Amino acid sequence: MGIRINPQLSFLNDPRYDPCRPDSKLGVPSDKLAKLVEADYDLLEGISGLHFHTNCDEKDFSGLLATVRHIKDVIPRFLKQINGVNMGGGYLIQ
Repeated sequence: MGIRINPQLSFLNDPRYDPCRPDSKLGVPSDKLAKLVEADYDLLEGISGLHFHTNCDEKDFSGLLATVRHIKDVIPRFLKQINGVNMGGGYLIQ
């Protein structure tokens, strides 16, 4: 089973298309997940997948790298139990 997070790291100027905007319903905010992990690590037992989506129609992949680094810094303990990652869309591949 996986969990979708909102990395809270925005790269878009238009909030209509920003999956990481404040109050987005697209995932658990990463800071809240970090607090949950610290308060009760067993609460997330059985979760082995992670999903996030951070951009829209972008050709530059630097935002994706920044997001992965950010997630690694915010929820390092949780990442130890992850077996699979879905980085979502938003990046154009030609």
